[in-house]
Amino acid sequence: MNDASINNTNTMLTISDLSYTLDSLHKNLKTDILSFSENINQQNRIIGNNKIIKPSKSNHHLPNNLLTLYNNSQKLQILKIANSTVENTLFSINGTNTELENKQKNINDHLLAFYDKFVIAYACFLMFFIGAPLGAIIRKGGLGLPIVFAVLIFISFHFINTFGKRIAQEDGLSPFVGAWLSSFILSPLAILLTYRATNDIGLINLDILLSPFQRIFKKMFSSQNK
Repeated sequence: MNDASINNTNTMLTISDLSYTLDSLHKNLKTDILSFSENINQQNRIIGNNKIIKPSKSNHHLPNNLLTLYNNSQKLQILKIANSTVENTLFSINGTNTELENKQKNINDHLLAFYDKFVIAYACFLMFFIGAPLGAIIRKGGLGLPIVFAVLIFISFHFINTFGKRIAQEDGLSPFVGAWLSSFILSPLAILLTYRATNDIGLINLDILLSPFQRIFKKMFSSQNK
C-alpha cells in the first residue's frame, strides 16, 4: 500500500481509537518540544563551549562593549563563532518548526475525524428540520421548487463544512470550530423554518416587503394627478 491509500485512515477509527491516538500524539508533540528546547539551550551554553577565548586585557569592571577587551584577531574569531552559532540555531529551528507543524496538522486531522462522528449525526437531524418545514411552507411550484431550495442549502452546508475543515487543518481555526462551523451557521435557519412551518406563517411575507414601495408609488402618482 502506498502513502496515498492510507492517508485518511483516521476517519476509519472509532471514537475510543481516536481518543487513544490523540493522547499519544499530544504527548509525542510535547516531548519533542521539550527535547528541542533542551538541545538548543545546551548548544548555546557558553560554559560548555570548548572554544573559550580569553581576553587580552584584564579589567575588573566590565565595559559597555565587551569586545573592547579583545584584540582584533580575537574579535574576528568571536564574531565568526557567533555567526556560525546563530546560523546553526536558525537552521535547527526552521527544520524543527516544519516538523512540529506537520505533527500539529496530523493532530488536527484526527480531531476533525473525532468531531465528524458527532457532526454527521447532528447534520442528519439538521437537514430534516430544514427540509421538512421547507416542503410544508412552499406549497406552490410542485416538487421542483423545494428540491431547488434543498440542493442550494446542501451545497451551502457542504461548502462551509469543507472551508472550515480546510482552515482548521492548517491550524487557522480550532478543529472544534472548523468541524461544527456549518452546523452552527445553518442551525438558526432550521429553527426559523421549523417555527414558521408549525405556526403556518409561510416562508416570506411579500406584503411586508412590498408595502413600503407601494406607499412610495401611491405618493408619486397622487402628486402627479394634482
